[in-house]
Amino acid sequence: MKGLDIRNEIFGPEHVDTASSYNALGSLFCDTENYKKALEYHEKALAIRIPKVGAEHMLVGRSYYNMSTPYMKLNQIDKAKECILKCIQIREKIYGKSNPDYGAAVLKYAEISINEGDIMEADKYLEEAIEVKNKLKKPDEAFNNDINFVSALIYLERSKFDEALKSI
Repeated sequence: MKGLDIRNEIFGPEHVDTASSYNALGSLFCDTENYKKALEYHEKALAIRIPKVGAEHMLVGRSYYNMSTPYMKLNQIDKAKECILKCIQIREKIYGKSNPDYGAAVLKYAEISINEGDIMEADKYLEEAIEVKNKLKKPDEAFNNDINFVSALIYLERSKFDEALKSI
C-alpha cells in the first residue's frame, strides 16, 4: 500500500491518481480472491473519479468494469450486471461498438450471464463480442482468447465437451 500512501501524501485523498492506486489495490484483492476488500477499494476509486472526471469518463467505466467481477464472484449478480451495463454504456459512448474495450465489457456481461445460468443471454452477448472482434482492423490476441474462453464456458453449460475443448 506504499503507492497509495505516496499518492495520498503528494496529491491528497481525493485526486484521480490516488483513485488509480485504490483501483490497483482493488484488482490485486480480486486476484487474491478477497472480493469484499476488492469492492471496498474499487468503490473508493469510483467515489473519487465520478466527481473529478464525470460519470461518463473512461476511468469511471473502468471502475464499473472492475467492480463487476467481485460482485459476480460474491454471487451478487444483479449488482454485477448493473456495473457492467454502466461500463458498456460508457464505453459505447466513448469508443463506439468497434473497440476491444467495448467488446471486453460485452463479453464480461456474457460471463456474468453464464454465472447466473442464463445461457441464452450469454449467447447474445457473446455474439455481440464476436461482431466487435470481426470489425477490428488489427487482431487483439487477449480479446480473442477471452472470446474463446467464454465460448468454452457456454459449451460446457450445454454439456458439449468436445466443442468446449475446441474453443480453448
